[in-house]
Amino acid sequence: MKRRQKGKIGHFAAKIDMAKAHDRVEWSFLEGAMRKMGFAEAWVQKIMVCVRSVTYSILVNGNQSAAISPGRGIRQGDPLSPYLFLLCAEGLSAYTEKAVQEKRLHGLQPAAGAPVISHLFFADDSIFFARATQQECIILKEILSDYERESGQLVSFQKSEVSFSKNVSPHNKLIIGGTLGMSIVEKHEKYLGLATTAGRSKKELFSGLVDRVRKKLKGWKERVMSVAAREVLIKSVVQAQLSYAMSVFKIPEGILEQVHSLMTTFWWGQKGSERRVHWIRREELVCPKMEGGMGFRDMKGFNLALLAKQLWNLYQRPESLIARILRAKYHKRSSILEANVGHNPSFVWRSLFTAQEFLHRGLRWRIGNGDSVRIWGDKWIPHKEIQYVTSSPRGLPVDARVSDLIDPITEVWDLPTLEKCFPAEMIQTVLQIPLRGFHERDKLIWSSSKDGNYTVKDGYHVWLQQFKVEEGVEPAGDEGVWKKLWAAKVAPKVKIFLWKFARNVLPTGDHISGKSQRWGDQCPFCNLKETQLHFFGDCSWTSRIWRASDLADCFEYQPALNCFQWLQQVMDRVDDEKLGRWSVLLWFLWKERNAQMFNGVKVPEEEITTRAWSFFDDYQRHQQLHPIQQEEKEMSEGWKKPGLGSHKINTDVGVDEADGIRLGVVIRDSGGKFLLSATKRVHGSFEVEMGEALAAEYGMQLALQFAITHPILESDCLPLIQKIDAAASIHTEIGVICRNIRHIFNEIGQGSWNHVRRMANEAAHIMAHSRDLSSNAIVWLDNPPPCLVHQLQLDNAMADSD
Repeated sequence: MKRRQKGKIGHFAAKIDMAKAHDRVEWSFLEGAMRKMGFAEAWVQKIMVCVRSVTYSILVNGNQSAAISPGRGIRQGDPLSPYLFLLCAEGLSAYTEKAVQEKRLHGLQPAAGAPVISHLFFADDSIFFARATQQECIILKEILSDYERESGQLVSFQKSEVSFSKNVSPHNKLIIGGTLGMSIVEKHEKYLGLATTAGRSKKELFSGLVDRVRKKLKGWKERVMSVAAREVLIKSVVQAQLSYAMSVFKIPEGILEQVHSLMTTFWWGQKGSERRVHWIRREELVCPKMEGGMGFRDMKGFNLALLAKQLWNLYQRPESLIARILRAKYHKRSSILEANVGHNPSFVWRSLFTAQEFLHRGLRWRIGNGDSVRIWGDKWIPHKEIQYVTSSPRGLPVDARVSDLIDPITEVWDLPTLEKCFPAEMIQTVLQIPLRGFHERDKLIWSSSKDGNYTVKDGYHVWLQQFKVEEGVEPAGDEGVWKKLWAAKVAPKVKIFLWKFARNVLPTGDHISGKSQRWGDQCPFCNLKETQLHFFGDCSWTSRIWRASDLADCFEYQPALNCFQWLQQVMDRVDDEKLGRWSVLLWFLWKERNAQMFNGVKVPEEEITTRAWSFFDDYQRHQQLHPIQQEEKEMSEGWKKPGLGSHKINTDVGVDEADGIRLGVVIRDSGGKFLLSATKRVHGSFEVEMGEALAAEYGMQLALQFAITHPILESDCLPLIQKIDAAASIHTEIGVICRNIRHIFNEIGQGSWNHVRRMANEAAHIMAHSRDLSSNAIVWLDNPPPCLVHQLQLDNAMADSD
């Protein structure tokens, strides 16, 4: 609308404000809407019981009043309420659609070939588009009036606004604004919290984000907060607060730098106008905790990852409303991933376009029928290091497709053609690509994820790896040490202190003497030069406290070591409890040093240890009283017989001594009777999950071949079972296998698949790992191989004893 300057017929956009939207919903309208939409009567009645049973009470001078039963409205704050309100809003949508179908109301077409938009709703936020004629104004008012009468809603015309396209005359604007009874505005400043238009100055547009963050942090600074609390608030509130805007727009780098500055200043504990030293640069703080960072997000990378997610969604859902609009306007003849920025693009499109190249870098083709993928030039090899065919074109034209490498009759790789085109090592890699999806189309997938779907987490991780290379940031020490540190059974603030200790950034004398003239580099207890190693290990004051405690073995260290290595040495030497006590005493020594140095408060040496142990014990008791509950599915330890008429198919995979893997299968009936077992060698190098998937597929193929009914597939690989559950949404090569497994289940009829513990899958494990089975593929019917007899007897004995 902003750029529509030509044409006889202009358009208007009416942003409607509903007064007390949730409180005014008529129950009869909600009930009728559910019936009209086809909900079962029993369901409708249950929902209406929930709605009608609500009561309220109020406090009058501290006394609770009698219960008040409302006659309409839905309770705000209830998880069900937003969905019920959507059903009511569907009524308004239906009124509007009917007017459009009868051609009494005409919406706005953003571009030639784009769908016509008559209204956009999000909960009680609504905006209508129509031609700027008095007739359509009257029709819109009639629709709103009918909706008000039926639903109980009330339009607040005083708070509603109407804006116009450039080709509407000032006179018509006044007439339409008067007819609608709404305020006339040049533009709607915001819709759903975001700006509707972007001017030349993007910094001015997003300056409110900086103000919002500053206001939040300023409010928090007035309270006493531990460093652990500051970490949680930065990650869960500040960074999350910006996510919505960054999902739609590319925020100017200057704005993001200001946000970063505010966050790091808050993190290091700066208050008011004081200045605090930032002991570690931001580029290291954003590194994962397992690499010595704090895991804060870099806003620039996070912005890019969020925009890439929007681009991925548009590619995955080409028939969504926004995808159709953008396609009509910017890329009519190409995929959104191949689109150009175009002429005079909107700020939203330019923002999305900035993520296109980043998304491209992480995508590769998963082969279906091979028709869309070029052998040379496209990424289609499922290998972490090499995704392109690196050899020079030979045997086929340069523009040949992957389908030229597949035998159309057998639907398997054409080995003679492969041998003409590729060297031996590349042939082995290609042969590992499954072709069960030969009748599927080729699909672009995100190569860094396990299911082929792009997620913001995966995208940000890829960006961060590149960012660390560009900034020259290396992991700060062994990952195992950081893993133990963050898993230590101590309070979060102690963990962060320990992180500072390991990074050697505590403000000891040698650190602060160069930053401030107020303090020298002498130890406040022994007057020697104070370093972290000196204070915590060599100082006479701390040495006496260490020796008086029961942590003398933790106190001993090699003088040449740094603090990180000292921590590593302690972790290797003591158990979890002693590590926790050592960490807490370390923290208390630092606290008492600061109390004496800055406040002149002295505590007897023996009392320091007592206080430290009291703090540690109190925290452990609290953790025992409030343990973190983790729901675990109950699983039997040993193999169980299936129900009457069912058959269990146990599968497993093992690494073959030769180049490849070996698949193992065992099938038994409801009485535990052995029916068949099989083993098969598959050449090539496979990841564990792919090997487990091939074993499960082999087991189901045998079940189909030997007419096994009611199969129950069991595997000790939980990720595989989860992928079979979600086979339709797994786009990698393993998803092709999982869909084929589901297909075989459909051919057989009834069946299921379950995850079991290793003990319940021991028979299949033996078949997959036995060195006595040297054949490439062999099946035993009725009589098991000698290596399996004892395990079958053991499984039946355990099953009968339960």
